[in-house]
Amino acid sequence: MEEVNRLAGRTVISLETHGIHYHGEGPLMLRGEIDRLDVDGRFTSLEAALANSQAFTFEQAPLCATISPTASSDAEHALADAAIWSAIGLMGLLRNHLAGTDLTRLPPESWARLRALAGAWPKVMNRTVEGGHFFFVGETGARATARALADLNSQLTAVTDELRAFRDLKPLPAAEDPHG
Repeated sequence: MEEVNRLAGRTVISLETHGIHYHGEGPLMLRGEIDRLDVDGRFTSLEAALANSQAFTFEQAPLCATISPTASSDAEHALADAAIWSAIGLMGLLRNHLAGTDLTRLPPESWARLRALAGAWPKVMNRTVEGGHFFFVGETGARATARALADLNSQLTAVTDELRAFRDLKPLPAAEDPHG
């Protein structure tokens, strides 16, 4: 919140108000955290958390786009969100949105376009808003976030239409497999 207030040039939400009204506490194991609970009490288990969260199950993954902060005070999100969420989105693209499509039989120009789409995903499907983790708080951050959301929604709609076209393509006959 200090970053939000600094960027706004005024107090949008005081640290005291934030401390009183904003709580992020949740029950153990709600989102696959490594802190676990069983009949013998608390323990930690990365393996159980990964299994519980189904972190590597992409068959139902949506296409993902990100809005990343820029501030060094939130370095993890500023530096890694675009890559992390792009990886999740691309795995969902393969295992969900293109499931059942024989990609080896796409015409060469379609395969090249799909590769280009995947390669550009971290840039094309990411926007940044100045600030830290709460970049969307305050007039300036909220306005920039709304613009980014509208733009990303347009991008995702266009990609969804393009994926539909890939699925609807007539595959090349097996003898003409361009990928060898």
